[in-house]
Amino acid sequence: MKKTLMHTALVFTSIAFASSALAGYTGFKTMAIGDPITAVTAVNDGMEKYDWRTDNDQDFRGTPKLGEGFLGLPAIGPYDYAIYYQKLSSFGGPLVEYKNSSPSTVKQAKADFRAWVEKATKALGVKPELTEYNKDNNEPFFECVTSNLCGSYSANYHIGDREVSLWLMRGDEGSSVVGSLRVGMSNIK
Repeated sequence: MKKTLMHTALVFTSIAFASSALAGYTGFKTMAIGDPITAVTAVNDGMEKYDWRTDNDQDFRGTPKLGEGFLGLPAIGPYDYAIYYQKLSSFGGPLVEYKNSSPSTVKQAKADFRAWVEKATKALGVKPELTEYNKDNNEPFFECVTSNLCGSYSANYHIGDREVSLWLMRGDEGSSVVGSLRVGMSNIK
C-alpha cells in the first residue's frame, strides 16, 4: 500500500513538472494557447478589451507581469491577445521598438532580430524556419517587411502544435513607434 501511494505521488509530481516544463518550452513561463481568459488576466497588468466581433471572438491588450514575458524577460509594452470562446487562441507583443527608420536604425533592427533568433533558438532547442529579405529598397524598411510581397524578417519555431514566432514589422499608425521586433504564439493546426 505504501509503495503504491509513493508511486502515485511520483506519477502526479512528474505530470505536474512535465506540464510546467512544456509551458516554459515555448519561451513563456505560464501562458499557453488554450488557456482560459481568467488565467491570461492573472498574469497580465491592465487587461482591457479593445476589439470584439462577437461575444465569442474578442481581442484584449495587457502587459505581462514581471517574469511572464518571452524567455522570462520584462515586457517593454502591452501584448495583444486573441480570445476565442473564452480561451487564448494567439498572442504577441513587442521585444524592441524603433523610433525611426534611418539606415543605422534598420541596421540595428536586423542585428536585434538575429540576436533574438540566436537567443530563442538556444532557449527553445528548436531550429526555426528563417526568412530574411527586403525586395524594395525604395520602400521604407518597416513598411516593406510587414508585407510578404515586399519583404520579411521572421523566425518560426514549431513546437508540438504551437508556433512561436519572432518578426520585424511597422509600428501602429499614429504611434511614435515606427517599427518593432515582436514575439508571438499561435496554434499550427
